[in-house]
This record gives sequence, structure tokens and C-alpha cells, in this order.
Amino acid sequence: MDSSLIGLVSASTALVASILGPAVSLAVARRQINASVLSANREKWIETLRTMIAELISLLVAVVVIKSDWKGTWARGHGAIAANPELLQKLERMVLVQWQIRLLIDAADPEHIEGRNVSTAVPMQTHAGGCFDRTDDRSSRFSL
Repeated sequence: MDSSLIGLVSASTALVASILGPAVSLAVARRQINASVLSANREKWIETLRTMIAELISLLVAVVVIKSDWKGTWARGHGAIAANPELLQKLERMVLVQWQIRLLIDAADPEHIEGRNVSTAVPMQTHAGGCFDRTDDRSSRFSL
């Protein structure tokens, strides 16, 4: 083989390596950055969702306590709100948190749909006087 041909192949190989090396490194770095950002966003999402669920549970427990001590007519909660208008703020907060949870979850994911159904059913049952009545045993099916 001719030495000039060997030199040309070596130079061409060095040229290709000097161009492709940084290009491959850049592509790998971009993928790592995208994965890091996605991971951080998922962590933030799950933390926000957990906080919202915890707040909804807290508000539901407050409703259970108020309802268990309530002596008058419940009337879907209207009696308690009429007697104590400050409870309206709690109700508004419960509705807000419930909708924030619905907006955080994926409407196409079956597990998220089940969670959304529970987060909707429990406040509705509480409002209607269903699952938290002392004589009603259906509350056990809502394990949050």
C-alpha cells in the first residue's frame, strides 16, 4: 500500500473523529439534561399531588368531625353553613383542592381515573350525608 494513501486514510479518520466526537457528546449531554429536567418535574408534580391529597383528606376529616357533632338537620351541609358561615370558606377550599387534584392527574390513565372517582365520590357522599353516617358502613370502601 502506498504511504500517501495510508496518510490520507489516517487524516480522514482523524477528521471524521474530530467532528463526530463532539457531536455525539453534545447529543448525549442533551439527553441527560432532558432526563434530569423531566425527573425534577416529576418529583415536583408528585410532591404537589401529595400535598393536595393530604389537604383534601384534612378538610374531609374536618367535615366528619363537624358532622358527627352536628345536632341539627344536616340538609346536605346547608344547616351547618347557615349556623356557621365560616364553614363556607372550608367548603370553597375543599372544592378548590378537589379541582386542583383533578387538573394534576392524567384523565387517560386508568389508575388516575380511579383516584379521581374516589376524590369526587368521598366529598359528594359527605355532602349528601352518605358515607360518613355512623349507621352506614360504606365508608370502608373509600380507603384514601
